[in-house]
Amino acid sequence: RTTYGLGGDVSPTILQDGRVLFSSRQRGNFALMTITWAGDNINPFYGTDKYPPIKTMACEMPNRTVVFIESDGTSPDRGGRLVRVKLRRPLHTHEVLSKDGGRYQTPHFLPGPVGQTEEFQQEGNKRGELLVSYTSGAESYGIYVFDFQKGRPGRKIYDDPSWDDVDAMPICPHAEPIARIPMLEFASVLDIKGFKGAGQLQCLNVYDSDRPEAAQIKPGEVKWARFVEGVPVRTSGKKVTGNKETEASLSSFHHFSSSHYQGAVDEKWPPPFVKPRIIGEAPVEPDGSFFVNIVGNTPFFIQLLDENKMALQTMRAWTWIRSGSQRGCIGCHEDKELAPENRATQALLKAQPAFVTTPPENRRTVDFRHNVMPIIRQHCVSCHNGEIRRGNLDLSAKPTKYFNCAYEHLLNPDKGKKYVTPGSARNSPLIWRIFGYRTGVQDTTKSVSAYSVSQMPPAMPLSNAEKQTVIEWIDLGAQWDSMPKIDK
Repeated sequence: RTTYGLGGDVSPTILQDGRVLFSSRQRGNFALMTITWAGDNINPFYGTDKYPPIKTMACEMPNRTVVFIESDGTSPDRGGRLVRVKLRRPLHTHEVLSKDGGRYQTPHFLPGPVGQTEEFQQEGNKRGELLVSYTSGAESYGIYVFDFQKGRPGRKIYDDPSWDDVDAMPICPHAEPIARIPMLEFASVLDIKGFKGAGQLQCLNVYDSDRPEAAQIKPGEVKWARFVEGVPVRTSGKKVTGNKETEASLSSFHHFSSSHYQGAVDEKWPPPFVKPRIIGEAPVEPDGSFFVNIVGNTPFFIQLLDENKMALQTMRAWTWIRSGSQRGCIGCHEDKELAPENRATQALLKAQPAFVTTPPENRRTVDFRHNVMPIIRQHCVSCHNGEIRRGNLDLSAKPTKYFNCAYEHLLNPDKGKKYVTPGSARNSPLIWRIFGYRTGVQDTTKSVSAYSVSQMPPAMPLSNAEKQTVIEWIDLGAQWDSMPKIDK
């Protein structure tokens, strides 16, 4: 196995430089990613947050470009328009090739003396043509040679009107790709006893990012990095069991998840049918660096935490470290032209990596039913229940159609104030009440007292451990029940 993402990986192809180019579901989209044949050095290539959301069926051309299919996900066959980018600068060279409004699939380069397009002649490339499968929408797919000059299908190769003819693969010699030596075979960490099941990850600077949300984080504000494993809850061919609330909520999650494949961008994180488990946390140095030994071959995402261990930023994509490998991260970049110069970080100079290697049985998950409701029952229900609803807030355990009153009143804006913003404890009024001030305020010119609110519960504040439980629950998506049972 070489990839460990939870969103699905499709349509791989080998580039001449030896990398594997494939489509991977990232940030709710299908983006193009690269990886080595051994599964290390995973990197984005094009399109993790660009519209249209689905990029698949990539094909390398001899003029150092990549042709692929781009679609909004609404067509039942995933067909779309034909586009290309340059290998050297993929984010800055996007060009739509098809101009006729039809749907394309499975482009493949046909080398050799079969034909030579005018564009290839002008650019001094090897002889060859681009095979595509095409439909205008009124007929089945047929196989054609693409006409670059007209931006539409040219000569027809084959078309059976009773079938969709797709994925025409030329059977002919191809140049052998460059060999690549995988890091995981020669990494120095293999010399460490008992390190076969983990890898090393170093980050140059968490503040160095081209993500808009990262611009709101001030230097020195990040104190910790949290590593969260994603465990898929598999239901195919099996019955999900538990109480009626669990079954109903998972059913609604399934409907929500299915809509993502129709082109909707995934705003919920972690995605439905994924149970988040905290692997561990590591300190972030003042210069924004961290250095960890982390469990290998395990999908995870990273959260950057403030001094109260609330998430300042959450990585909305899966990554992993191959067991026995070493990997560096420069922050949060897709555009390689924004990469900073390499340097010796404070974390590396300490030569003491944090161990984020908690065994699976000890990795904790936090949900409302098992972890948060007991805290509410002990501290809050006496003043917020079906009979005494201070602040119009009912935090009782009375069952509703899907969940219970407490859960729905905290998250559902139709029930009054929305006290919880899933994925952001800092911006959740429930956390403001627990701490006694607005934790998400960015204006540091004002004192904390300027943003004070009435602390709850007033008589006996929550313990630090209880506060941390509520924080983790919200930052990990405010799930109702992350531990459904599945029949074997």
